[in-house]
Amino acid sequence: MLGQIKAITLILGLIGSEVQSAKLADTECGYFNEKQLLERDSFIGPTEHQWIARIVFSKGIKIDNDDDCLGVLISKRTVLAPAHCFVQYNGQAQAFSVHLGVYNKSAPVGSLICEEDGFCEIKVAEVAIHPEYDSRTLKNSLAVLTLQRDVKIYPNVMPICMPPPHLVNETLVGQTFLVAGLRKWADLRQMSWFSTLLTSSTTVCGYQVRPDVFVIGAPLVGMQAKGQFTQNYYLVGLMIDWRMDEDRVMSSFLAIRNYLGFIHQNSDSLIHLEHIDMEVLVSGKLVLLLIVAWLGALAVADIQCGRLEERLLYTVLEKTEPSENPWIGILWADKGNSYENTACSVVIINELHVLTTATCVKRFKTRSGDTTAVAMLGVWDETNSPEEDLACNEKDFCVPGPVMYKVHPQSDRDTGDNDLAILRLERPIEWTHWIQPICLQGSSEPETLTNRNLHYSGFNHGDVYKGKGLAMTVSTPKCKQLTSSSNQLCGYPVKRTKFYPGSALMDIEVQAEKPHSFYLVALLVRNVDAGGATTQVFQNVRNALYFELRFRMLGRIAVVTLLLGLIGSEVQSAKLADTECGYFNEDQMLKQGGFASPTEHQWLARIVFGKGFEGKIRDNGCLGVLISKRTVLAPAHCFVQYNGEAQAFSVHLGVYNKTAPVGVRVCEKDGYCVRPAQEIKVAEVAIHPEYDSRTLKNSLAVLTLQRDAKIYPNVMPICMPPPHLVNETLVGQTFLVAGLRIREDLRLKTWVNTLSRSFCESKAKALVTSSNTVCGYQTRPEAYYLGAPLVGMQKKGHATQNYYLVGFMIDWRWEDNRIMSSFLAIRNYLDFIYQNANSLIVRS
Repeated sequence: MLGQIKAITLILGLIGSEVQSAKLADTECGYFNEKQLLERDSFIGPTEHQWIARIVFSKGIKIDNDDDCLGVLISKRTVLAPAHCFVQYNGQAQAFSVHLGVYNKSAPVGSLICEEDGFCEIKVAEVAIHPEYDSRTLKNSLAVLTLQRDVKIYPNVMPICMPPPHLVNETLVGQTFLVAGLRKWADLRQMSWFSTLLTSSTTVCGYQVRPDVFVIGAPLVGMQAKGQFTQNYYLVGLMIDWRMDEDRVMSSFLAIRNYLGFIHQNSDSLIHLEHIDMEVLVSGKLVLLLIVAWLGALAVADIQCGRLEERLLYTVLEKTEPSENPWIGILWADKGNSYENTACSVVIINELHVLTTATCVKRFKTRSGDTTAVAMLGVWDETNSPEEDLACNEKDFCVPGPVMYKVHPQSDRDTGDNDLAILRLERPIEWTHWIQPICLQGSSEPETLTNRNLHYSGFNHGDVYKGKGLAMTVSTPKCKQLTSSSNQLCGYPVKRTKFYPGSALMDIEVQAEKPHSFYLVALLVRNVDAGGATTQVFQNVRNALYFELRFRMLGRIAVVTLLLGLIGSEVQSAKLADTECGYFNEDQMLKQGGFASPTEHQWLARIVFGKGFEGKIRDNGCLGVLISKRTVLAPAHCFVQYNGEAQAFSVHLGVYNKTAPVGVRVCEKDGYCVRPAQEIKVAEVAIHPEYDSRTLKNSLAVLTLQRDAKIYPNVMPICMPPPHLVNETLVGQTFLVAGLRIREDLRLKTWVNTLSRSFCESKAKALVTSSNTVCGYQTRPEAYYLGAPLVGMQKKGHATQNYYLVGFMIDWRWEDNRIMSSFLAIRNYLDFIYQNANSLIVRS
């Protein structure tokens, strides 16, 4: 039944007939067949990964791996295996045997099978365990087994090639390899794609694409290329451990390249298939790389290109986080009174240029007059309207909406064989956390893109959100069944979701043995359905950019009007950016959920105390309110032990979750994030001269910070009360209090209905009140830290213009299952505040 049972764990489609592979009979080691690689059954055939060896133990020998271990055949008489498979080895190598050609581990080993079909059992003659093997840590867990006789090479028994010299020093991080072997809880042999995440000096580890648990010792292999073809498999490592991580398997492999000297000393006749293809060094590749480097340098002048997070590289999710792959945008058509989505993606390459396909741009080409093409950048949900100020999720984690940028209107040039267009902007893009460029080159790019598992990202027809995935590239002959262009390549995506043309195909730049950044490889041109799978055809950017740059240098490059979604930290939405203080959003105000969003009540400040104040302050916490870039107001009784050393206090601004560490971005599970909180030391504390610590009368302190606060969507001062409202009554009004809570982590806001002082005193006799306070019931019984600011809404015409400061909380009490709070009214202390602060903002 040779060749009849095929297997693979990654779902890859087939295009047309089989591409000619190396003949099995002529292969010395590491036999590779692309059709077998791409097939998608639940187990692999007997003529795949023929180097797998099963270690068989005599009775009485125990190991730590459920009495089962694998190895890998590296020559006719040599097998590598983990050293911890031989924990009770006493020098009697004959106690071990090796089974080769095992396809079904439950099948018996017959005495005649070895002669007829290559299914052999061979005794071990010698076991050489690495001299620095540590049985406790499994460090250097490597054993070289010498067999008593040569293996007979058959279609189902063949050694693996050793790693070629030119690949020995290449990084193992951010790559895709194959692990194949017998499984612990199934009989038939299988293989799984393996995407590495981390590495050390002796191991490499990562997630398997399928959660199959292999027997310890399963070999990890890579694909060695020759020109535009994969030539053979070569050995990367041996599995030494695995663990379940949620519903996925993370495995650890001993990297063989670190032990080549020891292996060569204890084996013979190892096979390397070395090939250096000089074609890649000529035909203008060096010129192309220099041009790509020049263009890419524009993208990294002020910001890192291709930003990535390792935790997001190989997730099973097809939807990105909002700030993931921030170089992806959408091409739109300006219809005058509205915009129409063209279902084409664009990719940012530097502050003046974006890429898309020429096919996507042709609909906008005009001989004269303005083009109608626009592009939206920094977008995660393509249904968001360009007119929207903020795009928010159900928890009100928000990003600002897009802003229009105009560029040169004319578009007229031929792209030749390259389905690629470079669009030049009229003015530079302003970088944000959600809008950044991709790199255009890596420091150590592979010789060929054939049979590489690459990342792609863009918008798609399956969802409204920006998506991502993995695609395995195929050989040039197989790709030519779909495209005649020599500058295009093909890939089989893991999932069949059809992405928009212009989506980016990316590879990973690795630095210091860690994934560092993405760089652009190609743009998606079209999706092709073939059989039961979808195949992606990409325009190779490496070869096409030189052609495009010639036109750019001649001034003939196409340009379009761009709609840039400037959603990020430094560039805010129009309304938010124009707001100096007290930012107001009616939708946010009306939403009374279980927490306040990060972009409302941004003036909240948390007072942080030095050691020695524990237990001295009520509930061990105090809040304040930011009234200018360098001034915070807070209750004076938060400083009961203040001795003139203001540096003992700090202020935290932008705090949304009180348990989150300062300086770390807070993100929700759906990917929406809020900027890190700022910590600023206090330079001076001015306590009101008539403050009475017994009665808490005039409990006001003005804090001067050591530096200006940075104004972001989650950090902004509150407006001071306008003159026409200073003398208005505070009783019988509805205000908002917002702050951190004593028993909960997230910031919250609550309506406060104010009442007369006499009424408050009659209901809560212990409540601190005076002629300078305002009191009332909270609509929700939430206990806030003292200092929580109380704000009112300042109107302009028939609309609310902004929030302004009314006071801050100095006391609260429970009253019949409700909370009654007392606030110091700021309007009574304006002279003292102005004397000790600067740059206060009053909106007329």
